[in-house]
Amino acid sequence: MKLTERFFIAVMAIFLLFISILLFILALPLIPIEMFTAVLANYFGSLWLIVPSAVLILLAVYILVKGLQSSPNQRFVSLKQSTGNINISIAAVENMVRNIMTQWENINLNRIKIKNMPEGMTVIINITGSPEKVFPELAEGVQKSIKESLEVMTGIPVVEVKVVIDNIAA
Repeated sequence: MKLTERFFIAVMAIFLLFISILLFILALPLIPIEMFTAVLANYFGSLWLIVPSAVLILLAVYILVKGLQSSPNQRFVSLKQSTGNINISIAAVENMVRNIMTQWENINLNRIKIKNMPEGMTVIINITGSPEKVFPELAEGVQKSIKESLEVMTGIPVVEVKVVIDNIAA
């Protein structure tokens, strides 16, 4: 979830908390209802009520629209064919990457992340490399190996392979 969406949800939650506390206080005979209506009458039609209300309505509509939008299924990468779709789980693709990486000596695979994109998939791997390796050549070899192997195995285009060298083995 994006930062702006989290912010909007937080504002709405605070507003709902405020309304809930207000209703709770009104439900108890702590404040006479006449006093509450007198305060509201003073602000009736005022910008102090209109502007925050309009902002909250817009926030509510935004959150409702975002909540109803269907998000792309991130648990699968998909290949569309004339006979139907082939869905391969992210876990299966991660295992394929692990198997591909076994051919590389002196490299430890730390983390794999697969992103499903409309034009294919992106693979991000974090590795620990050997100090005697030349990292640009190593990364390029790993990228080519993963890209070619995954495209052959899955039939799904690999848009990008990002290699992050986390550490150097001792």
